[in-house]
Amino acid sequence: MYAEKNDWEFSREALLGRPAVVVNGDPIARSEARERLNVSRLMLEKEYGKGLFAGDRGRVLLGRLERDILEKMVDERLVAQEASRMKIRVGDDRVRQEMQRIGREIYGNWENCQASLKEDDISQEYLMNHVRNLLLRQEVKKAKAPSETDLDAYFVAWLEQDRRSAKVTFNQTIIPLQASAQGQRSCCGSGGGGGCGGRGGGGCGAKQAGPLDPELKSKASAAALAEYRKKNPAEKDVEAKVTDYGCHIQVDIEKGGRAIWSYSYQDGNVIDN
Repeated sequence: MYAEKNDWEFSREALLGRPAVVVNGDPIARSEARERLNVSRLMLEKEYGKGLFAGDRGRVLLGRLERDILEKMVDERLVAQEASRMKIRVGDDRVRQEMQRIGREIYGNWENCQASLKEDDISQEYLMNHVRNLLLRQEVKKAKAPSETDLDAYFVAWLEQDRRSAKVTFNQTIIPLQASAQGQRSCCGSGGGGGCGGRGGGGCGAKQAGPLDPELKSKASAAALAEYRKKNPAEKDVEAKVTDYGCHIQVDIEKGGRAIWSYSYQDGNVIDN
């Protein structure tokens, strides 16, 4: 279940900065998730242009990219946990061999691959982790599927079932909410109130701009609840609190009077805070 309190609440990680996600008690560091986001964003900008994540539409796209990345990282962690349970290991030598094979296939040789990684500021450690996850997925897929079974279909069904029973907690976003793709400041400014949004309904530190138009409030509430329920279909007794901070419309998803998730609303779209 998403956005649940867990044992990490009072841990050392909570004091120093919560992980982006916790999967069955196993944390995914915010720095790890941010690195994945930066690399994915770089690759997409190289393919579709630097303006891909600019403006309001770009912020929506970046929010969706962030969510997709976190979901993929959850799947990878579930596969890694299953590999550990089944005592499946992928050694460094095999990972390096696969890296070099991929490098030769894409770039002609490993030296060209290394040069490309350096140009894009992508570490070999990052690539090793990515390749290791791919190899673990292959090994778990082969080990779990009964003979004469469609490996891919069986694996997908298993992963969906495992995901439904897993305890997954998304703690916070890995990107600044209102910062544009070109590094502009948050619309909330840089005053003592801190950045926009944030989990727990902290707001941006600014005073509320005033009463909301009832129609806008209704639309923002409905959009945020719909988005939240896509990922949390089993969650019950939640409601939306809509606040106009002037710089942005914030919708906090609350349960029992406590904010458990937060969105920014604009032009019919919601973005994770």
